[in-house]
Amino acid sequence: MNAEPLYELTINETSLAVTPYALCVVAALALGLIMLAWRCGRAGLREDTAGAIGLLGIPLGLIGARVFYVACNFNFFHYLLEDEGGLLLGFRLWMGGFGLWGAVAGGVLAALLAAKITKQPVSSLLDALAAPAALIIALCRFAEYFCGQGYGLNVNIDFFQRFPFAVINKDGIWHWAVFVLEGLAALAMMAVLLRKERPAGNSARLFLILYSACQIVLESMRGDAYLTLHNNNFVRISQVISLLVLIGLMIGGTLRWAWYPYERRVRIWVLILCWTGLIILAGAVVALEFSMDNKISWLRFLSKEGAHLVMAVCAAGMGTAAYWTVFSTERN
Repeated sequence: MNAEPLYELTINETSLAVTPYALCVVAALALGLIMLAWRCGRAGLREDTAGAIGLLGIPLGLIGARVFYVACNFNFFHYLLEDEGGLLLGFRLWMGGFGLWGAVAGGVLAALLAAKITKQPVSSLLDALAAPAALIIALCRFAEYFCGQGYGLNVNIDFFQRFPFAVINKDGIWHWAVFVLEGLAALAMMAVLLRKERPAGNSARLFLILYSACQIVLESMRGDAYLTLHNNNFVRISQVISLLVLIGLMIGGTLRWAWYPYERRVRIWVLILCWTGLIILAGAVVALEFSMDNKISWLRFLSKEGAHLVMAVCAAGMGTAAYWTVFSTERN
């Protein structure tokens, strides 16, 4: 692991460091734009669509990711760094600190604006953006190797004390390489999204379902207390947002179910089962999070690895419930 700057540029007494992580992010964006151009061509969109999304998406994605990070650390920036500039430090993107859900929001906003500019359906642009977004996320997760993030629990089994299973920190302790799992999960999402063409808007919805379900468990596996709830160092904001996204998608699916003709709907008991399953499984995930923080005694028989395994099953169930609800109107 090498987090040292490769080059430092000084402008008006401000030092800008070029790091391996930054170069990886630039490469990820470049490859994502190439795939986006290909996807837009496959979808029959205008030739300038990928350029419009790229010109809007890169700055909006970076700003969204930074705003998300600063908002989640408002007290830190506003109070603890008051003498150093406070919230104004949030505008210094080169200082690091980003949240991927903010980048996703910036990408969605870019697609909305690009659709208006190019006068094309926003659903088609969001679908074209889904697979490239998964690729960018995957490469950015792999790049966390260079900045010491995405570490999990300690690894005590000799066989797994090697990359890519684990990484060693500056103190010589091996930790599970959660960032590798996150990158592989994003690549798997990309493969699913590229597998076949879907009706307008469905690829974007599927991306959100897959990403949200994965983040619920993968964020829990990260050992760093990164963007957690206020006065709470174990439930992460990204997990809460992932659950809210699943709920929002299911609400949309339920409303479409109500408006579609009877022959296009699934049975109502299937819809009820999906909502019940989501609520129960979400409660189980919350209970597991509290148990890992030693706040629920009757679940302490589970090791943290065991709790994460159970949580993965719950997250998969939540994703399945959301999938059936969101796409229920397509089933005869």
